[in-house]
Amino acid sequence: MKLLFLYLTTLLLISQVAFSQNWMGDAMQQSQNGEIDKAIASFSKEIDFNLMNDIAYLERAKLYISKGEYDKASEDVDQALSLNAVHPAGYYLKGYIDLAKGKNADAINNFSAAIDLDENYINAYVFRAEAYSNIGNMPKSLADFDTVLKLEPNVGMYYHRRALVEFRMGKIEEAKQDFSKATLFEVGLIDAYTHLAEIYVQQNSFDSAIVVIDKGLIVNPDNIKLLSLQGDTFVHALNYEDAYFAYNRAIQIQPNYAYAHCRRGELNIKTGKLHQAEKDFDKAVKLAPKYSYAFYQRGLLHAYQKRYVSAISDFDSALIYTPNYYSALLEKAKSNLAIRELDDCIATLEKAKEINPNEAYLYTILGNAHLAKKEYKESQEAFSKAIALSPKYGYALQQRGYVNFLLKDFDLALTDLNQSIMLSSNTAKVYSYRGDVYMAKGEFNKGMKDYSKALALYPDFSYVLHQRAWAFIKNNQYDEALHDFQKLDNIGKSKYVDLYGKSVAYMEKGMLIKSNDVLEKAINKYPNYSSAHLLLGFNYAVMGNNAKAQQKIIEIEKLQKDTPELIGVKGIVAYNQKNYKKALKCLNSAIKLNPEDKRLVYFRSLTFSKLGKEEKAQKDLEKATELGFVVNDGLSVTSLK
Repeated sequence: MKLLFLYLTTLLLISQVAFSQNWMGDAMQQSQNGEIDKAIASFSKEIDFNLMNDIAYLERAKLYISKGEYDKASEDVDQALSLNAVHPAGYYLKGYIDLAKGKNADAINNFSAAIDLDENYINAYVFRAEAYSNIGNMPKSLADFDTVLKLEPNVGMYYHRRALVEFRMGKIEEAKQDFSKATLFEVGLIDAYTHLAEIYVQQNSFDSAIVVIDKGLIVNPDNIKLLSLQGDTFVHALNYEDAYFAYNRAIQIQPNYAYAHCRRGELNIKTGKLHQAEKDFDKAVKLAPKYSYAFYQRGLLHAYQKRYVSAISDFDSALIYTPNYYSALLEKAKSNLAIRELDDCIATLEKAKEINPNEAYLYTILGNAHLAKKEYKESQEAFSKAIALSPKYGYALQQRGYVNFLLKDFDLALTDLNQSIMLSSNTAKVYSYRGDVYMAKGEFNKGMKDYSKALALYPDFSYVLHQRAWAFIKNNQYDEALHDFQKLDNIGKSKYVDLYGKSVAYMEKGMLIKSNDVLEKAINKYPNYSSAHLLLGFNYAVMGNNAKAQQKIIEIEKLQKDTPELIGVKGIVAYNQKNYKKALKCLNSAIKLNPEDKRLVYFRSLTFSKLGKEEKAQKDLEKATELGFVVNDGLSVTSLK
């Protein structure tokens, strides 16, 4: 019996060992087959049978890590290390778990412990390098990858990872060499091709970039990331036809590839295919509803098309998913400014300042917003900030010069505008602004010279044509004024004030009939334009057409406009009606308002003459002549009797 018991006991122990060995073997095989839960169950049976099996704990921990169950994995690793405190794999796994949880310092300590136990533990070096990289300690990260490649010099992935570190450190040539080695040792490592090609693009070495991309496409001809990068490279090289082919190929392979749609949309803008561009952007945001860059690009398109409300909506969408999207904030502010949402513009720029308070361009937009609100001091401060950040910023100097002009600080305005012209002498607007300053200072010739320079740079600059035309009128150069007003009409930029100016030029030339024709056109377009009614009334009165002059007086009074100059028309009409006392009273009042009006002075001279005051009549006649009064082509002879 004793022998039988001993035999059975021995047999039982042998069978139990066999079973435990089968659990480990089953678990290993299941793990290799990807049957993670079954493998965990088998390791658990092994652990239940043998609580001292530290390897089972470590292997089960690996499986928990693969499922993202880091707390369970950590418990198993701790248990394994309690059984075998000098097991390097245990510290390696602890480091890996810490790294996954973002605990980089703890990860470094645990990887270091693994390396202390096994100085050739390659994975511990690799992931410690990643942890160092995460905390910005690039030299130590690089040192670990150097060690890895000494231990294992023929693995492409390690060259690729070291290259990423080198790139972040600004060691561009070293990074290029390592990316290239990565592709030699591991030809299927597509990310190495893309990173190397991107460096060549940044260096404007487009041919080299294409060579690298082509090598990658030989390995994987349907890789949509490489195809899209190929398209990007061709765009940079201005080879739009091949860029289209690359993007189209990527979309053909994967129709739902939002990136390729977005990039093709940008290319469509460059080639003027705006409708197709919008379709691509629409597709991109439909496929990727949180694709901020696609919303941003569609916003730029809408802003270019002056569809500012739609542009603002797109920029807002971009900002929902990327709240600190600085460029989107600036572009939104520009669209706000374009439709005069000035407070929104300023508020948007304030948000942008929180991200980057040192961008000169931001302050120019801010300056223009305050300028549009006629907040000249705030505008001046914003442009000054832009100039402080970028002292050679010609546009900011130009705009501050204009603000100084509006503040009537003409010397400061000239200083800014002169400096702006030194930095950028091919900008029409800066000459127009300086022309305005010279005119305000009474330096007519300099002002006219600048207006002419502005028009030489931009012949259809309507603002300058308008300014120069009125300057010609003030200088009694009526033919030149008429030429500029006609140019405004030819380019479709003639506004009511330009029609009025044209009529003034004709009137000053004594061509009252033509003056009236222009005024009638102005009134037909702008029925409530009181100045046109007033000048027409003057002309009719001067021509002796009292009925029409009086009709204009009635029409102006119906407009309920404050038009004190109307008293002059009434004075001339009274003179025509031979009511000389009333005429004198009205003309005296009118001349007090405008002592340089040669017509009023002339008709008062006639009135004095009719009243027998020849000395005063002669004095006014001489003054009217000095002021340039011309007998008009429609002047009534009877009105002079």
